[in-house]
Amino acid sequence: MVTRQEVATRAGVSPSTVSYVLSGKRPTSESTRRKVLAAVEELGYVPNATASALAAREARTIALHLYPDVYGIDSISVDYIVGMRQRVQELGANLLIPFIDSSGRDEFVRFLRSGVADALILMDVATGDWREMAALSESMPTVLLGSTGRQGTRLPFVESDFAQIGSTAVHFSVQRGHRRLLLLRRVLPDPEGHINRTGQAMMVGARMAAHRTRTRLETLELPTLSKYASRVADRLCAPDGPTVVLCENGELASVVAAVANERGMVLGQHYSAMVLGGEARQHPNLEPQFTEIATDRSAMGRMCVDKAVAAARDGLASVTSKMFPPVLIDRGTVCPPPVLH
Repeated sequence: MVTRQEVATRAGVSPSTVSYVLSGKRPTSESTRRKVLAAVEELGYVPNATASALAAREARTIALHLYPDVYGIDSISVDYIVGMRQRVQELGANLLIPFIDSSGRDEFVRFLRSGVADALILMDVATGDWREMAALSESMPTVLLGSTGRQGTRLPFVESDFAQIGSTAVHFSVQRGHRRLLLLRRVLPDPEGHINRTGQAMMVGARMAAHRTRTRLETLELPTLSKYASRVADRLCAPDGPTVVLCENGELASVVAAVANERGMVLGQHYSAMVLGGEARQHPNLEPQFTEIATDRSAMGRMCVDKAVAAARDGLASVTSKMFPPVLIDRGTVCPPPVLH
């Protein structure tokens, strides 16, 4: 089946322009109109009636698609979703979460064509995420929470500035007097996943800041399994070991703190630790324990809703992407380095 994206490519215009020509919702030049209609005839394109109807109305129902079967729904995901829910309530709209797992590509496309949702937000975005092209092909007004990294992408995204998160963590450590840093990274089986890409960006930002400040930064890459916590504790106990741990692998951070405590090292007294781009809890019902350098996740969720509404109302071309700067949440786990005698 010929898609609107294919018509746009043949005519040399954007998919939204194809929509405007076919719906008459916005004026277009005569030359553009002729190119689009010629492409429609050459390709035998049949407009999707549901998509055309969506383009003509306000966004009253916004769908949020995520992958609970792959990434789960942790406290970080909840922060985003709470922000989205608050914003749709303020707008008098609805937030719908269709439970379509990572293998349900056909089901996902059927959902886009169902007319249930007026706009879409995608979470758990991976590098080159196939859902981006599916949403474009179906002319669904869509905003990404996270970038696919795809060159020439036409879907707007809202994302944390992960490189700046890494840089800020190093500079904050140096300001506190630290010169030996350990970046604890997370190893995942999928090198193309969104967590790997964001972790890579944080590492690049941290390394650049360490180079500028002439600070030693070693990297330790470990799976998120408690048995590996002792390796981090070994480094902390070494005579030349790091005095602060920058935890991109936040899930392992709490276990590291417990193992180090068994060896007589108290977090926030004998060594320091920060979590980058997320948070770490010893239990879901307990408050986060680590100083955190991340972004305002609730605000990011709210912005996703605003951009999805704008995309449905005014077209994707009217919506720009947004990178959120990092914020520091000091929970007292960064102390001055120990004095060597």
